[in-house]
Amino acid sequence: MQISQTSVTTTNPFKRSKKKKTLAELKEEESFLLKEKKCLKNELASMRDMLKQQKARNESLKKIQQAAESQKNDESSSFLLPDLNIPLDNNPVEPANI
Repeated sequence: MQISQTSVTTTNPFKRSKKKKTLAELKEEESFLLKEKKCLKNELASMRDMLKQQKARNESLKKIQQAAESQKNDESSSFLLPDLNIPLDNNPVEPANI
């Protein structure tokens, strides 16, 4: 009986370079990352502000829409339909002639 041994190799997509970075390179990378962090924070704050403005505008538009629908419903409910049980007569009969 023969037992075969298989080797499992895992590949790491984030391989580190063999060369160590110098202090200057590390400081430069840190500076770049700090600038990027600041820029991303500013962008996030800007997007939050824009979202707040859009929510306020959306609420305002909803109120306008509700007011318009309410006014439309009020106008349609205040419309007076003619009484169709009364005959339409172009020559009304005067009660004195009867």
